[in-house]
Amino acid sequence: MEQQALTPVEMPGGFRSSSESAAGASIKYGFGWFLDPYHGHARMWHYGESIGFRSVIERFPADRLTIIILANRTDLDPSSLALKVADIFLH
Repeated sequence: MEQQALTPVEMPGGFRSSSESAAGASIKYGFGWFLDPYHGHARMWHYGESIGFRSVIERFPADRLTIIILANRTDLDPSSLALKVADIFLH
């Protein structure tokens, strides 16, 4: 089952990334994870939001780095914050 989660497939309807690493590029999705590299580092990530709550998890398995941002503010962009943290550890 884990292998299915990490096997990339094209998203139906041409889902486009809003991430800094692949802005506007078609990304892959693997059974619950978005799978696209970030500055040359293998990455799997996912986000979620609801009324008054936003979250993101960014995993860089080869770098042994996982970043989880949980926010109860709508004026915070957890994905952007997570990538800033990643930049500190990956560069």
